[in-house]
Amino acid sequence: MSIPTFQQKKKSGRPQSEVWKHYEKKLLKSAGHFSAKCNYCKTHWFYSHPNELKDHLANYCKEVPDIVHSFYLGVVSA
Repeated sequence: MSIPTFQQKKKSGRPQSEVWKHYEKKLLKSAGHFSAKCNYCKTHWFYSHPNELKDHLANYCKEVPDIVHSFYLGVVSA
């Protein structure tokens, strides 16, 4: 008798952006779309794109740590 093995399915599609480490993410009804809340200043987006989130950390968030701010300032200006 053999024991069945379970394999994890690989996620297809685009890899998740690193910017999501700085946000609380909630899945919306449409697959692959998320709302976001900044972990630092608690600003909330009902439908967000990674580029908007990067721009927020680089230019608008008043509570973001300096190292994170500097990193995303370089990313956004490049």
